[in-house]
Amino acid sequence: YSLGYDSGYVWGGDLTLDAEAPTICVFEAPDNEALFQHAQEKYEGLSKSALYVRGVFTVGNYDYTQTLKLYQDGAFDFFKQLSGYAVGAYILPGDSSNTALMSLFGALISTSALGALHTHSAGYKIDLDIGGLENSVKIKTPGYGNLIDLLNGAGLNTTGIVSASDDTYYFAETP
Repeated sequence: YSLGYDSGYVWGGDLTLDAEAPTICVFEAPDNEALFQHAQEKYEGLSKSALYVRGVFTVGNYDYTQTLKLYQDGAFDFFKQLSGYAVGAYILPGDSSNTALMSLFGALISTSALGALHTHSAGYKIDLDIGGLENSVKIKTPGYGNLIDLLNGAGLNTTGIVSASDDTYYFAETP
């Protein structure tokens, strides 16, 4: 089964998929390595392969290919790849303000286009139920404050602590 170009489409913040179009494919492929084991002077091995679970999700002008690789030894790997076309702004070719605009907002990608400076972030949660089905929840809230006060509040010895700034970013954890 092949995951075609138009197999799954998500637009903006809606994050809904077309139920009629397949959006995930599963396949096994070689991993270009070998699994070996040795016993005394004899070596035995087999080729390493992985089960791939892959989905391509389109958000706006980007295609995100997410892949979960499950290995024979129980290890796994998850990664996301990004492709798409640049979104930017039109600029006047040869205009004296182009250099200033480029330094503030992105990169010059042609004589008449400025690529917008931006980032892509993603968060994931995985629940493997290792060691049983008892679950717990912790809430981590970002904060900003005095480093020494933060360490003292956690019961840590601050003797010899040197910091470039008195304040720092941190996570406050709530059970």
